Amino acid sequence: MRCLPRANRRPGDAYILCLALLGSGCLYSRVQRQDGPVVAQGAAVSLRRERCNFDPPWARPEEVGGELTLWLRLRVKNDSTSPLLVFPPELRLQGERIDSEAAPEVKGPRSRVLGPAESQDVAVTFRQYGNSLSCTAPLTLSLGKFVRGAGRALPLRPISFVAEASDN
Repeated sequence: MRCLPRANRRPGDAYILCLALLGSGCLYSRVQRQDGPVVAQGAAVSLRRERCNFDPPWARPEEVGGELTLWLRLRVKNDSTSPLLVFPPELRLQGERIDSEAAPEVKGPRSRVLGPAESQDVAVTFRQYGNSLSCTAPLTLSLGKFVRGAGRALPLRPISFVAEASDN
């Protein structure tokens, strides 16, 4: 904590700051509006939490290019009697404009096996440079080949959502 002079620091200051940040909900928050969960052939996918940031913060995405970073946490549930394969790299984030699409940055395993009656959270990050995506505009998460069963992609419809409320 460099903002306090060394003489004024107390051992618990950093701990209190961390609790305040976690308690404020700034790490992840609920999605403002969404049309999920989506279900197909025993698989259910829902958008659980998100965090959206547009840099520079003073810029309006439609006027000036910047960088959108969107962190998503999805819940995948297998209600079928056979295992499912989950492929996070197959997700796509799309905006209202035709040229606005982003692929996720995936940390951790590129694919996962989800056994019968299991559910699992999947965390992905999307980054988009320019002005084609915005935290306050409608976004669509295309699931494509994200979940596969019996060697085929399940027909899961896209999830539409708005990450943050508009300032207007």
